[in-house]
Amino acid sequence: MVCAKRYMPVITTWVQPLCCILQSLGGHSLYIKYHHFINRRQIYETDFSVSGMKCVHCKANVENAIKGITGVIAAEANLEEANVMVDFDTPATPEAIRTAVNEAGRYELSL
Repeated sequence: MVCAKRYMPVITTWVQPLCCILQSLGGHSLYIKYHHFINRRQIYETDFSVSGMKCVHCKANVENAIKGITGVIAAEANLEEANVMVDFDTPATPEAIRTAVNEAGRYELSL
């Protein structure tokens, strides 16, 4: 069994920068569902709303644009719900993900 105190410095070093990013993006409109650790890295799973996805090709374009960002582990878009689920850690940021999607075509990602 691993002591939780051992991981507290890791949690502190990752949560602080993310809070600063959220504040710089205008508050707390980004909802982070949960996080977990892989090899002592903190991984965030986050839903983003995406407008402009109408078909399977649009879905693939959005997913590939996000997966091209350093730090993104996985991305899965959902056409029916018009959102994308992204697993990421640093150096990926919500702003970098939004920029990549917006530059990929007629899509707009909302934070």
